[in-house]
Amino acid sequence: MLTLNRAEESVLSPDNDETSVVPASTEPAEIYQFDLAPETEATQAAERAARQGLMQAMVMVPENIWGNRIYEAFTQEYQQLGGSVVALNRFKKGSADFSSGLKKQLNLDISNTRHKQLESFLAKDLGFTPRRRQDIDVIFVAGSPQEARLIKPQLKFFYASNIPVYSTSSIYTGFSNAKRDKDLDNIVFCDMPWLLDNKPAPGSLHRTIQVSWPEQSAKYMRFYALGADAFRLLPQLEWLKNNNGDWIKGGTGKLSLTNNGVIQRQLSWATFENGLAKPVN
Repeated sequence: MLTLNRAEESVLSPDNDETSVVPASTEPAEIYQFDLAPETEATQAAERAARQGLMQAMVMVPENIWGNRIYEAFTQEYQQLGGSVVALNRFKKGSADFSSGLKKQLNLDISNTRHKQLESFLAKDLGFTPRRRQDIDVIFVAGSPQEARLIKPQLKFFYASNIPVYSTSSIYTGFSNAKRDKDLDNIVFCDMPWLLDNKPAPGSLHRTIQVSWPEQSAKYMRFYALGADAFRLLPQLEWLKNNNGDWIKGGTGKLSLTNNGVIQRQLSWATFENGLAKPVN
């Protein structure tokens, strides 16, 4: 049996805290679990940052259940790989102004206080450019596309434009909109192959879905990919079980099987250039 969820877990979105739980089965039948859990993406973001030698992170997540799950998954994996979360910024869902949290986490408020104290001591006005903290190697941002479009320019405003920014598929709508996504430029994020393939091969299932249901596919392509991969996996489960470490290519990623029966997805990576998502190695 292949379940499209994971026992005692659920798939949430950054805009929805509602949860749908599939309890662990008491039946003796062999059960395989396949889902789009956000923890998978957070874990792989932590792995990529560590591989790049970016070992001190600031994390920005919504102040809700989904944000907590993302933070815990990223932090656990990151710390196991030797990384350290040196700053945490939890923001209200739907926020438009992130300035107060950013100034605090980047230590700009301390820099401003020192400037005022020095001006008071010298009794004169001093030219001043705030200095942010220098111990942050990477910023991991998880949120909606609307939130990410606001966060990235504010990072630049607060002197953090040279810090690499990593994220998950939550910031990508799944279809190209260069004008709206220009503010996401240089953010590196993970997503499933189908969402990053703007020109699927003619005759492929991916292309057929795009042509047959253009409006629905733009909005629900991640779920179409999940369904297609579930159909692809069913006859391959026994093979994956007997060939530990091997994988098959799917629309949601490279698919392998863990010892406890969970289908693991290896995601693809992309970055925004001129508002368009471009695959990266």
